[in-house]
Amino acid sequence: MELLDTPNLREVYRPGFEEVRGQCTWERAVEPLARFCAKPRLAPDKAAPGIRGSIASPGQSAVKPTPWWALPGRAWYILRRGGWDALRREIKSYLHFKLGG
Repeated sequence: MELLDTPNLREVYRPGFEEVRGQCTWERAVEPLARFCAKPRLAPDKAAPGIRGSIASPGQSAVKPTPWWALPGRAWYILRRGGWDALRREIKSYLHFKLGG
């Protein structure tokens, strides 16, 4: 309520707003979104099970391949999360890994 009683409130706070004005631009506000749009990725809590936190040495796979009996469930998971393109990429990657190509 004290603020409401202050005469010339705008003039009192103007120097502080001028100080941060340069930081509050559209370019700066949109920058994280533009970065994401340029290189989209799944959030860590949405990543496929078994992938999070694994770092492979050069020449090694980061994760073990999905066993044959779990492939239908894995395919359904990928299809729901990433659509047909993601499923196609995953199948291609799996076959490349299994066939050693």
